[in-house]
Formats: sequence, C-alpha cells, structure tokens
Amino acid sequence: MKQEYIIIASLLLLFFLIWKEIKRPLRAHLALRLAASALAVVALACMIIPITYSAPAPLSSFNEIVLFTTGSSKEIPVTYKNSKKITTDASLATVAISFIPDLSVFLSAHPDISNLHILGNGISDHEWERITARQIRVSYQAPSLPAGFIKAGWPHVIRHGDKLDIYGTYHNTDNDSIKIVLTGLGTAMDSTTITKDSSQHFQLHCLPAHTGATVYELQAFKGNKLVAEEKVPVNILPGSRTRILFLSSSPGFENKFLASWLYQNNYPAAVRNTVSQGKYEQQFLNLPAVGLQHISSSLLENFDVLIADDMALSALGNNEVAAVRAQLNKGMGLILQTDSAASLSGFSRSFAIKKQAVQHASARALVLPGQGTKTKPLPAEQWFSISHDPYAQPLVTDEQASVIVSSRLSGEGRIILNTAAYTYSWVLSGNEENYSAFWSLLINKASRQARPQSKWQQSVAFPTVDIPTGLVLETTSEQPPIIKTDAGELYTTQTPYLPDTWMATWWPVHAGWQTLSGSDTVSIYVFEKGDWSSAKASELINRNTVHAAQYKSAIEKQNEVRQQEKRVPVFIFYIAFLGACTYLWWEGKRA
Repeated sequence: MKQEYIIIASLLLLFFLIWKEIKRPLRAHLALRLAASALAVVALACMIIPITYSAPAPLSSFNEIVLFTTGSSKEIPVTYKNSKKITTDASLATVAISFIPDLSVFLSAHPDISNLHILGNGISDHEWERITARQIRVSYQAPSLPAGFIKAGWPHVIRHGDKLDIYGTYHNTDNDSIKIVLTGLGTAMDSTTITKDSSQHFQLHCLPAHTGATVYELQAFKGNKLVAEEKVPVNILPGSRTRILFLSSSPGFENKFLASWLYQNNYPAAVRNTVSQGKYEQQFLNLPAVGLQHISSSLLENFDVLIADDMALSALGNNEVAAVRAQLNKGMGLILQTDSAASLSGFSRSFAIKKQAVQHASARALVLPGQGTKTKPLPAEQWFSISHDPYAQPLVTDEQASVIVSSRLSGEGRIILNTAAYTYSWVLSGNEENYSAFWSLLINKASRQARPQSKWQQSVAFPTVDIPTGLVLETTSEQPPIIKTDAGELYTTQTPYLPDTWMATWWPVHAGWQTLSGSDTVSIYVFEKGDWSSAKASELINRNTVHAAQYKSAIEKQNEVRQQEKRVPVFIFYIAFLGACTYLWWEGKRA
C-alpha cells in the first residue's frame, strides 16, 4: 500500500477519534484522551510506514585498502599497519602485501571499499576513471622523483638541413656533476653538464648530415662511467627542395653570396640580375633553363619562393605585379629585401620601416627566436628596423629587440621583409653557420606549404611494446581508413564532431621502427619497456598528483563517518500504540 493512502486513512481515523471524544458527555481528562488517540493513530501508522534514521555504517575488513604500485617500498608505513595491503606489481608482493592482477576487477569484486591509499608512482588514467565512478575516497603519496632523464622532447620528423633540437630535464641525485652527451652514429654531437643534487633543464642540438630513420642516443656520464642512456629516434626526410626565383635590381656581393649558398645547398634556383633597363643576366642553379624575361603567373607556379629587392619589384609592370599577387594568394612566399625607409613597391607598404639613430648604426648580433640562436655581430653602414605590428610576426630581432625581419600573411602565402644587409660578412668572417641559419629560417618560413594527404598523431610520447597506443589519423578520405600494422589491421572510429578525424588503438608487438599505412604511411618508433623509465615514472607521478587533487585526502576526511540509513525498530511504536489503547480502554471503563 502506498504511503499516501496510509497517511490519508490515518488522518481520517484521527479526525473520527477526536470527534468521538469531543461528543462524549463526560468532559474530564479530555486533553489526555485526545493525546492518547493521536498517539495511537501515529504509532499505528509508523508500524506500517518505515521510519528511518542515519547511523554510522559498520566498517568491514575491506573498507580501507593500501595499494602499493611500482616505485614504492616494501616497507609498510605504521599508519596503514592494520589495513589490508595489495599490489599490482608482482615484485612488491610479500606475505603482508597480496598480489592482484587487476585493480579494476578487484574493486568490482569488493563494492564495500570506501578508502584507497596509493603509494608509489601511481595507477593508470583508466583505473582512476573506475575509482571516480565508484566515488572512493583516495589519498596519494607521491614518491621522490627518480634519478635520470625525467623529461624530454624533440621533433620526431624533420627535413634534411633542419636543425635537430632536443630539450629535457635531468634529475641528478648524486653528489657529483653529470655530463649529458648527444651522440649519433658513434659520434658526439653536443654536450652539457648537470650540477650535483639538482633537477636541471638542458638543450642540445645537432645538424643531421643524412636522411632516413635514425636513432640518436642521450648518454649521461659520471666521470667516465655511463649511468644512463636513452634512445632518441628521428625520421629525417629528404630536403623539401624549395624552388626559388631570385630577382635583383643590380649585381652585388649580397646577391652573389646568396646565389652561391643556394647552389651549395642544392636549392633549385633561377637568378635574374638587371644589367640595364630591359636587359638581364640570367643564371640557373640545379634547375633547367626557363624564360625569365617576363614574370608571369605560369612562370611563378614553378617556384615556391620569390626573393627580390624592393627596387626590382618596383620595376615590374602591372601585369607582372598582378601575377606575383595571384601566386601569393595561392601560397607562394615572397622574401622582400630593402635597405631604405622608403617603400618603393606596393609589397613593402604594409610594413612601417624606420631608420635607426646614428649611434645604433654599428655592428650588432641578431637574435633568431624560433631557433634559439644568437648570431655573431653583423656590420652595417646603416640599420633599419620594422615597427611592431599586431598583424605581423617578428622573425629576427637585434640585441635592442628592434625587429629586423618581419612576416605578414598575404592570401595563403607570406611576405617576409628583410632589412638586414651585408649578411655575406658572416661568410667572410668564417661564420657560415650564422649565414645558413639566417637564410634557412627565411626560406623555410616563406616556402609554399604542401598540403599533406593525411596527418598522424599518437597519444603517448613513448610508444612501448605491449602497451596500448592511441592513434589519430586526419584524412579527407570519405571511407573509414584501415590502418595496417605488423600485428594486423586496425579498424578506425570516426570522432563525433570532427568528420575528418579517425581514431584507433594500437598494441605494438615489436620494438624499433614500425611502418603504419592508411591513406599514406608513417614511421613510428616503438620503445622497449625499460626505455625512458625515469621519464615514464615522472609523468605517471604528475598525472596521479593531478588526479588525487580532485579528491579530498583521506587525512582530511579521517574524522568523517560514513552514514547509512537504518529503520527505527517497530516494537517501539507497538509499545506506544499498546499504551495509548490501554489508557483509552481504562478511561472508558472508569467513566
């Protein structure tokens, strides 16, 4: 019977008893008779309707669990001496610490667990999700960071001729300094020193001289003893062979040295120097001869970058200027050189060029922020700089933070304005590396970008044997792509809001370079389980610290008591009902 009906029937009964007592001729003890009638009705209703209250829940032996994970000690803290202790790491199992193969299965089999204390490096994100769904109170005690390489990052794919930058952090727990060495093909490429008892960031560089899938090594030495070594896989693709058209208003040393550098670095380039009005000197480097007398859209389609000085562009006819702008809209890049504050062509008018004060017209070093490079001082008779612009990107600055080279979008392409003159002086002074870094930066930034057929991403920094790795494939294919691996085919799932993005889970079975193919191919290096152990442990500790911060710790909740609903014993209401009825019977007999 529904409680509402019971309450209605009880109220009707109560009204009837009250009316009956009021109508009795004998008025003595009326208040007591009314109270007894009400008590009898309420007690009768409470015997039928369950009346509950909150009370402390009894603690079972499995209510509090201590989980020992990889990185923890076998020593049991005094705080958890009487708690049940488990581990998912077989090497930590003892008589006091029980081994369980899977935490999620264990939690499902013991739904009464309410407190979980995690020791060691921690648990996976999937296991945290299970704990969150169960609303288990969690405390996490993060261990000290392990010694070794705890962080590292580098581009996994570069082009031949690009610099390889490796960033990382080394945690040195020793009383001696550690030397970090980047080696490749048995040769030391770069090195740095980590001071004793410190976690220190490092940055190493090298310029690969070969192509293909390569594995460099990061080595840590204490004196002559090798204390740590990790693999740095990089896939070095052939150079992009950016095709360059070089227009010059007059011959000069700057143009001569730049043309020579383009040839030595295998850039296909066509050079046109103006000798006199309407007469040109033409030169073709790593490229068959083509007609350069007139600049047309069909000619420019064969090139990725146009390098020209402002005067050469100002001498172009209207049709030629229109052809340049059309190709800029289609993605061609323009490197525009000027040695004047005046804008001679329409291409330089979008930049505000200013002549610097005389006292600043001296040799100065340039800063290439994107490459983290500071050059040797570059002499100049006069320096020009570019005003800061929210719509432009500074590419090169000087030591006073004045913009020397700036880039603006133009359609799908870029216009890069360069005010640095006499860059060939770097070559004359033996600083070819500065010269190459400067011009490589400008050309790579301006180059027409090819649209890849697909784009691959992986969910983890260190894909490892027998550990699931999430793959994300962005492709314009209308059919669900099938990814082929050494272990078999992977079927992909389309993301709900990005129709061009497909996901799959890959379980690598072999270490080393693996080739995956979908709409195109990608090479991914798979690490052994012991590779980058300190970095993996550090990342796991950080993730567990973030997860644990979402909950109140067990220490903060140790005074809280878990509540449960309990029913008030029915015999209490039975005694009240019996007492009220006995009084009413006695009162009736007495009357």
